[in-house]
Formats: sequence, structure tokens, C-alpha cells
Amino acid sequence: QSDCPHLENGLKSWHWKSTWGSAGKPTANSDVTIPENTRVHLSTNVRQGVITIPASSELIIGSKTGSSISLEASGIKVYGKLTIGSETCQIRDEITITLTGSRAGMSDDPWYKGIYVTGIIEVHGFGFSPTWTRLAAPVLKGDNVIYLQVDARSLPAPLPLLPFLTHA
Repeated sequence: QSDCPHLENGLKSWHWKSTWGSAGKPTANSDVTIPENTRVHLSTNVRQGVITIPASSELIIGSKTGSSISLEASGIKVYGKLTIGSETCQIRDEITITLTGSRAGMSDDPWYKGIYVTGIIEVHGFGFSPTWTRLAAPVLKGDNVIYLQVDARSLPAPLPLLPFLTHA
């Protein structure tokens, strides 16, 4: 992997008091705005109200240690950039974004229990291939066709040979 956004120099940690200036580090369930002209790295679990990413800022999610990350928010407004991985750095971490709150009496704001985007969201995760596939029908000695429950074109190529099918 190369060009991993969450490993770049110059990022400010979500958890540093200095990242937030005079506003102070965000408290749980509070609305939070990423500081202007700032690239903030989120590497552990947080629970917030509405998260706002200004046009000049970026929120980068990813772990340096391969741990799972949970972001809970009542909404996210992306005017700048929300980044998880890159084309050359597919994230293998388990990253969960949960939108919280009740739909009863829901606000008309498009970011309430949603992600409102006028900027950029870039998400690059590692594509896991199945390690096994279910057969759609029994395979008997002498069969020259195997029926799968998934379209074989969706499986990684080349498909492994199944030598046991020709053995007695």
C-alpha cells in the first residue's frame, strides 16, 4: 500500500486539544465543526452530534494499527472532503459510520440522520473475495459442469481447479 491519507505527515488528530483551538476538544454527542484549513485524522471511536467539514478542510478516517473505528453522529455535512483510504491504499480496517437519532419529529435539514455532500467523499476499501462458494446442485463423479449459487463471473480469476471431481 502507498499514499495512505491517514499516514500522511501534518495531520491533526481528532483527539488533540490543540486541533480544536479555543473551542476545545469536542465532547461526546456535541455538534462539531472541523477547523478551517485543517486536515483532521480520526483513528478511534467517537460519538458526536452533527459533524461539519468546511470547504477548506478534510476529515480522514483510518487506523495506523489496523483497529476498528466507529463514528456515530446524528448527521455529517461535507462541504470539504471526507476521506477513507485511497486508490493505492485500500483500507482494511473495519470502519463503521452510524447515523443516530430518532426519525420521529425529524428535522427538514438534509444532514439530519444523513450525510449531506456538496464537497467530496472518497472511500477506498479492500475488496474481500469469497474464500469458498456454495454449490447450487450436487456434483457427481463424471460431471463436467458445476452449478454455483453465485455468478462465476463475480469470482476472482482464475478459478481454482477442482481435481477431486475426476477422481474415483
